[in-house]
Amino acid sequence: MIALNLQPNWSYSVNEQTLPREVIALPMKEGFRLVKLEDIMYCKAEGNYTQIIFLDGGTMLISRKLKETSASLEGKLFQRIHQSYLVNMRHAKMYLRKSGGQLVMSDGIKLPISKSYKEEVLNLFKFV
Repeated sequence: MIALNLQPNWSYSVNEQTLPREVIALPMKEGFRLVKLEDIMYCKAEGNYTQIIFLDGGTMLISRKLKETSASLEGKLFQRIHQSYLVNMRHAKMYLRKSGGQLVMSDGIKLPISKSYKEEVLNLFKFV
């Protein structure tokens, strides 16, 4: 995957809302689909493939392992929470203690957090 950070090439100040957002190029049979990172809710491992789940409910299956997808999205608020899940932490709405730990996403789906990732995930939250 190719991660692109689109930056304007002008020197005057602009409203941040007009700046291009960070996008990622997802491979397709015909070429690449450019997707805003903020539009990806989470990614799920499907063997040698990764299923991308979008905010609008759409999905896309790409021919990359989740490990490769994870490497492309590290440092961009994406967090591995399980061997099978990589989530966009912008869309995580709640942590549940039951069943060893679950992350509730903005669409209400509950994703499991494995023991090996639990401490790392909890460190991302600021507790009151």
